[in-house]
Amino acid sequence: MGFILDSVILMYSAPLLALFLGGLWGVFKKAGRKGWEAIIPLYNFFVWAHIIKKPWWWVVALFIPILDFAIFALFMVGTARIFGQKSLLHAILSILLFPFYTVYLSRTKTITYQPNETTKA
Repeated sequence: MGFILDSVILMYSAPLLALFLGGLWGVFKKAGRKGWEAIIPLYNFFVWAHIIKKPWWWVVALFIPILDFAIFALFMVGTARIFGQKSLLHAILSILLFPFYTVYLSRTKTITYQPNETTKA
């Protein structure tokens, strides 16, 4: 039974992870970084924190159980805001649909990186 459940979870999580990393690749490129930086584990979070103007210790906070969900949500909201998407709807969508939202940010031509914007969450 455990093998079947693990297989089902992997069947859904692997494509979503690939989608998320592909979207993050495009987000990094729009922000003036190298796309490949999005797929290097751990390093990608330090680069991402730099893009959304958050301190390095936010990445460390991702390793604290329970807190990691909140910090990841703040990463997503910060990403939406640094790309000019500041409405409550965009904040909610960025958290709930994060694999698809990164693709949306990276593929939409009218959405641009705004490095002078604040990302207070």
